[in-house]
Amino acid sequence: MASPDALPSRLDEPPGEVLQRLRDHLVLVRSVWFPTQRELRTWSSSGSPLYVRPLGPGQVEVGPRLHSLWAACFAPVEELTLTADGDGATLAVRRRFPRFTTGLLVVWWVITVAWGVAVLPQVASGEESPAWLLFWAILAVSATGGPAMGYVMGGRALDEAHDWLLTTLSTPDVGEDW
Repeated sequence: MASPDALPSRLDEPPGEVLQRLRDHLVLVRSVWFPTQRELRTWSSSGSPLYVRPLGPGQVEVGPRLHSLWAACFAPVEELTLTADGDGATLAVRRRFPRFTTGLLVVWWVITVAWGVAVLPQVASGEESPAWLLFWAILAVSATGGPAMGYVMGGRALDEAHDWLLTTLSTPDVGEDW
């Protein structure tokens, strides 16, 4: 199983060229949560095992192109940060959930925990049925288990596509169209 550490920390080309190559060879999406119709069509027809999402100057997310774009929402991504370094680029890699997914999970967990805490005194005083606690516990487990499963399974898909990402990062285009 590959890890982010297995990617090179230095590339021989400037950041702009490497980022353009990623955009040219991977499925380009603006958002996995709110894709356009064109992105959905490209997602389903592409042979690339990865997608790329630009984040800002010198920064992209690279994630696994799973069977469903919606499944990719809960799969981890590699956040690649490229900085100019002489004639080449320095590459920093960090694995995480997509940004919107992280925000959504944090909000969902805060609401779930706050709801459970609010119901607990009512159950203790007999105003509410203990069934509320069971419901809340199932909700809390599913709110944790679902994303955890997505992270593990999506992480495997990302690891399986590691060689593709490594080749895309380190092989300059030579102007040939295969």
